[in-house]
Amino acid sequence: MSYPDYQLRVVGHSLGAGCAMVLGLMLKERYPSLRCLLYSPPGGLVTHRLATTCKEFVTSFILDNELVPRLSLQNMERLRDEVIELIIRTKVPKMMVVRDFVKTAAANALSKTLEQQEHFEFPEDNNNLLYPKGGNPTDSEFANQLRHFKDVQNERKRHRQHAKSEHVHVQMYPPGRIVHLVKTSQMSSCSGSLLKCLSCWTSNAGSQYTPMWAKNEDFDEILVSPTMGTDHFPNRVCLEIEVIAKKFGLKSPYTDLQAEFGDV
Repeated sequence: MSYPDYQLRVVGHSLGAGCAMVLGLMLKERYPSLRCLLYSPPGGLVTHRLATTCKEFVTSFILDNELVPRLSLQNMERLRDEVIELIIRTKVPKMMVVRDFVKTAAANALSKTLEQQEHFEFPEDNNNLLYPKGGNPTDSEFANQLRHFKDVQNERKRHRQHAKSEHVHVQMYPPGRIVHLVKTSQMSSCSGSLLKCLSCWTSNAGSQYTPMWAKNEDFDEILVSPTMGTDHFPNRVCLEIEVIAKKFGLKSPYTDLQAEFGDV
C-alpha cells in the first residue's frame, strides 16, 4: 500500500452506522487496523455472535433512552402487546387518562425541583383506571376485535415459521462494544426549565450524562420517555460526547474548530 501507516476509520450515524458496520466487515481483512465508530446504530442489525465478536474494532455510542438502538422485531411486538393490554384493561374513557396525565405532570413540574421533575410519580393505586390483569370484560366489542387480531397475528407467525424455518426467531442486537451515555443528573436553571416546558419535555437541556459500558443485550426493550426520539438526533449525540470528552480532559476536533472559527 502507498500509505502503510494510515489508520482507517469508518464512521456513521443511525442507518449510516449500520452501513458503516457492514462496510467495516468487508474492509477488515484488507485493513487490519480498521476501526468502526457507530453513533446510534440500529438495534435489529446483527446476531448476538457477530455483535460480540466484532468488539475488537467496533464501538457504538448510544444516548440514554433513544429509540433506534432498541428497534427490533421482537421489541416492537413486545411493546405492541403491552400497549394493547393496557388499552383493554382501561376502565375509563381514554381522554380521561390523557387529562389526568397532563394534570399530574403539570402539577409536578410546578411544585418540584428540576432534579425531581423528570421522575414524577403517579398514584400507585390504578384501580380506578385499570382492571386487574385478566379481570377485564371479555364480551366487549374491543375484546372481540382483540381476539380476532391475535388470531391473525398467530396465523401470520405460523406462516413465517413455515416459510423461514428456524431463522425467524433470530434475535438481533446493536453491534460492538457499547458506550451508553446514561442521564445521571439535572442542572437547575430557569432557561433549562423554560426550554423543557416549551418543548413538552423533549429537550435534554441541563441534563448531565455519564458514559458506561453496556452489554449488547441490555437494549432488548423499548423505553417510552419524552426524549426517546430526540435523543437520537445527531446534534444531541455529538454535543453530549463533546461535553463528556471535555470532562475527561480529551481534546476533540470540534475544540480546534471553535478556537479558529468560533461556534459552528
